[in-house]
Amino acid sequence: KNYHGVAINPDGKKRNLIKERMFKLKQFKYILSYLKKQKPGKILDVGCGYGWLISALSKKWEKHGVDVSNFASENALKYGEIFVGDLKNFKEKNFDFITALHVIEYHPKPEIFLSQIKKLLKKNGILIIETPDFDSGAARMFKNNFRLLKDKSHISLFSQDSLIRFVRKYGFK
Repeated sequence: KNYHGVAINPDGKKRNLIKERMFKLKQFKYILSYLKKQKPGKILDVGCGYGWLISALSKKWEKHGVDVSNFASENALKYGEIFVGDLKNFKEKNFDFITALHVIEYHPKPEIFLSQIKKLLKKNGILIIETPDFDSGAARMFKNNFRLLKDKSHISLFSQDSLIRFVRKYGFK
């Protein structure tokens, strides 16, 4: 509830996340435009929070979410089947698509997280993963003042290059 209620960014800015659906959908614009061009299938949004991503997909999709927050999941239930708890305890399988948007950076062992996702995807299923790029232009410019470094819960940090190498190492193309 502390994370999903009124949150304070690492830079000190207060936000009320339940009121940010349109803001989040704008952030997901590229991902949603890709998904809407695909044949609707079975999708899992790992770390679904309030369910904003699956809320933007048509009813032709079989929509699922996983989140550790009871508080956020109550809202997400309006948009799909939601499992509250750790991904390792999630039993549904054979997903055409899995999204993990700003989730991997919270995992102390991202290789275990990725292995769990791999087991849930169909053969040739698609993983869409997003995480802060700690070698981005902003990260290089601001160095230790890069605002995403101030978030102490970000414990597995990737650059674009290291993330690509990492997912390939664990069997993704």
